[in-house]
Amino acid sequence: MSFRTTGIHHVTGIASDPQRNLAFYAGILGLRLGKRTVNFDDPTTYHFYFGDEQGSPGSILTFFPWPDARRGRQGGGQAAVTSFAILPSSVGFWIERLIRKQVDFQQPAARYEDERVIAFKDHDGFMGELVAHPKAEVVSHAFGPRSSSGLWILGRSASISKRRSSSQLGSFSE
Repeated sequence: MSFRTTGIHHVTGIASDPQRNLAFYAGILGLRLGKRTVNFDDPTTYHFYFGDEQGSPGSILTFFPWPDARRGRQGGGQAAVTSFAILPSSVGFWIERLIRKQVDFQQPAARYEDERVIAFKDHDGFMGELVAHPKAEVVSHAFGPRSSSGLWILGRSASISKRRSSSQLGSFSE
């Protein structure tokens, strides 16, 4: 019997403050808050869903805000970074935006032969990166409308392996 996955359905993180989480992901990154519900295991806790307009698998980033939770640390078997594909022409926009919004980030670095990466952290230390990739141009036509920010989830990098597989891109919209 062979088991093969076709990609990542979603990535979930823990946040400390619900309002700061919404302000960062919807306000600064421009992601669409597709759904706000409760954690079914703990109905006193929100569950935020950011993703494209259809909630397509591979476009979803979710958070459980737990204000009193201990800050997490990286360990084995977990996603280390969530990557978002951006248009190569939008790198300047993102650098200016991150500076203006006082986001902790690193200057763009080359990775592979066709990518430039801007690594960042949110206020809880959740690590992300904006990956300028030429295929982001193609995805905008295949997966519906682009957000004004030009941000797309790059599902292949939200993985535990050190080596990346072929790209799977899904859209985010405001």
